[in-house]
Amino acid sequence: MLDGKQVLIVEDDPVTAVVLQGMLRKLGAVAVVRDDAACAWKALCAQPFDLVFLDLCLGESDGETLLRQLRATGASGAPDPRTPVVVITGRADLDSRVRLLDSGADQFVMKPFDLRELEALVRAVFRRRSANGRLGDRAELELDAPGRSCVFRGRRVVLTRAEFDILLCLVRSYPQAVPAAGLLKEANDAPQRSTALQVHIHHLRQKLHEDAIETVGGVGYRLADGQVADPTLQLAA
Repeated sequence: MLDGKQVLIVEDDPVTAVVLQGMLRKLGAVAVVRDDAACAWKALCAQPFDLVFLDLCLGESDGETLLRQLRATGASGAPDPRTPVVVITGRADLDSRVRLLDSGADQFVMKPFDLRELEALVRAVFRRRSANGRLGDRAELELDAPGRSCVFRGRRVVLTRAEFDILLCLVRSYPQAVPAAGLLKEANDAPQRSTALQVHIHHLRQKLHEDAIETVGGVGYRLADGQVADPTLQLAA
C-alpha cells in the first residue's frame, strides 16, 4: 500500500526503531531512522518525506520542539510544513494530547503500542491526505456573521459562542495569523488561559476538519489556505 513512500522515524530506542522500520517495510515504505532531533532536522531538510514518526522523548533532544519547528517552516521552504507527523508518546493526560494536536501532530499513538493499530493508523493518514490534499476545491466554509451560523462542506455546524467568535476572527484576519492573545480576547474567556484557547481550537478542528486551522509557531493560529482562497470562502456581512 505504501509502495515507495519515504518515512522518517525519529526514535532513540533502537528496539522500537527496528520494530517500526520492519512494519513500514512490510507495508512497502522506505524507512529512514534518526535518533535525535538535530539529525532528524538535517534529514528533513535534505529530502522530502511522506510521513514522520516522532518520539517525544529523545534523550537530551525534545521531539515536541522539532514538531513545532517543522510546522513553523514557510509554505515554500524546506522541509514541507505539511508533512504528516505521527507522534509516539507515553503522555496520557488530556492537556498533553491537546497540546500535541495544537502543535501540529496529525495523530499520536500511546506507548506501548500494538502494531496492528499502528498499521491502521498509517493507512488512515495516507488515505486522508490522498483524499483531501488540502481542504478541497469547492466552497468549504460559509459564515453568516449576523445570524451567527456556520456551514462547512454543505453541512450546518453547531458552534459555541466562543468557537464562532474565534473562527470569525480567523476568517477576517486571513491570510494573516492571529496571536493567541487576540483570539482569547475574541472568545472573551474568563480567566483567559492559553489552555482554554487550545481546547477551543481543538474543538473547531474536530467540528470542521483537522487541517482547517493551522498552528503558526511563535505567533498563533491562521485559517488554512485551502478553504479561504477565492472561491472557497463565503462570508455573509
